[in-house]
Amino acid sequence: MNLIKTCFIILVSLTIIAITGDKVSAMNTRFITEETSETTISRIHENFKINPENDEEIKIPISCFDVSESGRIALGFNSDTKKYIYIYDQQGNFDYGYKFEDDGVFGLEWDNDNIIIHLVRSDIAILIDSDAKILDIKTISNNIENNSYWNHKIFTKKINFENNTYKLINGTNIFSSSPSGYKQLVKSDQSGNEKIIYEAQGKTNYNILLLAIGAIIIIVMPLIVRKINKK
Repeated sequence: MNLIKTCFIILVSLTIIAITGDKVSAMNTRFITEETSETTISRIHENFKINPENDEEIKIPISCFDVSESGRIALGFNSDTKKYIYIYDQQGNFDYGYKFEDDGVFGLEWDNDNIIIHLVRSDIAILIDSDAKILDIKTISNNIENNSYWNHKIFTKKINFENNTYKLINGTNIFSSSPSGYKQLVKSDQSGNEKIIYEAQGKTNYNILLLAIGAIIIIVMPLIVRKINKK
């Protein structure tokens, strides 16, 4: 009898542990998702290599972003096939990041303290923890509701959090050359006070600069010549 009771307690304990583990690692997203085939899951585990980053390796324009319930900020960057995700506190101080490779565009969103990476081309959502460990994989359904969520949540340019607004904007330097994206993430409070949380470091596009100088010369030189001739 004692043996049966002991076995029953062990079975119940294992069941509770298994259920708790599923809750910890299960993905929470507003995307409508489907179960992913074991073949696809195995392929992703084998080919999707994501590594943690301890430093800001790049300072390029922002492709996507999200703000967590605790106020932490996740920024996503596309640099050809190289992709980066950097995590910042509310003041814009770098905390940690990730680096991976993918041929397409990606989006992201917070799931508690974890990050969900949404791969657009393959319609795959990958849940990772702060150590870049894959916790869950889902397939994003192709429907109208999800298309709206892509546009209005994953690739939004503005997020309201508590009494602050976070907005992606382009800078005012028309001579900067950088990949597609937004140069700044700006935080503003209810009083209208603004703080730049992140700013990309674009290189000067000397071709545009030379064209601008050339255009000015073409416009100004005839005026100078005409003035000299009048004398």
